[in-house]
Amino acid sequence: MAVAEVLDFPGPERVDDGSVRAAVDVVLHRLRDLPVDDAAAQARTAIQRLEMAETEMVARKLDSGASPDAARKAAGAGGDRSKRDADKVAKRADACRQNPALSDEANNGNLSTGQLDAIADAAARTDGDAATDPELLDRVKATDNPDQARAAVRAWEDAR
Repeated sequence: MAVAEVLDFPGPERVDDGSVRAAVDVVLHRLRDLPVDDAAAQARTAIQRLEMAETEMVARKLDSGASPDAARKAAGAGGDRSKRDADKVAKRADACRQNPALSDEANNGNLSTGQLDAIADAAARTDGDAATDPELLDRVKATDNPDQARAAVRAWEDAR
């Protein structure tokens, strides 16, 4: 099904660089018409999907040979985003680059970006080992929130 069909655009309009903002406006309009709890849950899902899209774009930048500084800049460092937030995106992208299954799990809704960030932080401290450890991924996926994910990651690091 085409994005235009999902978003109910009139006619054969295609979502491209020039109409992404219009597509987001449609989504926001629809969210505002929902009951608050439903809208908040669906907004969170949309935010996570957009965060993962950004993560994948920064991972592509890294795959093209860009430096970590260039990845942080692509994530908005020095612009409208703090260096800390841009670094988080760059770490997440690097972890996903090391293990594409992390991206798949997040895109499928089995791993939140907060849980992924916990793994990415550990990957940065462990020369990438945390990003590729299937046991750690299973432990983190079994948690209910990013705080529990960070605790699971700390336990994994301590056990190493």
